[in-house]
Amino acid sequence: DWSSDVCSSDLAFGLWQAVAASIGLPTTGLAEISKTRYAIEAGSNATLAVGRRVGKQRLAIGSGVVEIAVHGGATMIVEGPAEIEVDSDSHAFLMRGTAVVRLLRSPGSFVLDTPSVKIDARGGEFAARVDADLATDVQVYGGSVRSEEHTSELQSRVDIRMPSSA
Repeated sequence: DWSSDVCSSDLAFGLWQAVAASIGLPTTGLAEISKTRYAIEAGSNATLAVGRRVGKQRLAIGSGVVEIAVHGGATMIVEGPAEIEVDSDSHAFLMRGTAVVRLLRSPGSFVLDTPSVKIDARGGEFAARVDADLATDVQVYGGSVRSEEHTSELQSRVDIRMPSSA
């Protein structure tokens, strides 16, 4: 009977989501890991695999490089050690480490927050590095990228490097 098959399928999917959530696996994804190079998850020493979904939870990369394809059209290349969280299809938060963000869709927009800076890109490519003191270094490779310092008690340094127009 078709209706019992649907009910069984729904029950199995619900059970899978409950089990996945209980062991810390993302059950929905705003992005997914599209490429890796010697990528190891911090704390567990487990290999970060291509196809892993990334949801609204922190991804801690102990070492190696991970390419994350965000469903909104951005691609992030994150080098470990790093911690990043994808909050939506157009926003992520880099707690520490280095990330290169490339917007594939034109016109596209993406916001990368760090503890000290908000980086708002409207197309193009940029990199951000958050050091141990939570200072952020931003490099713009192309496109329209704006950065502004967060107002907080943190005394942070923000370095911005623009490509030469020669």
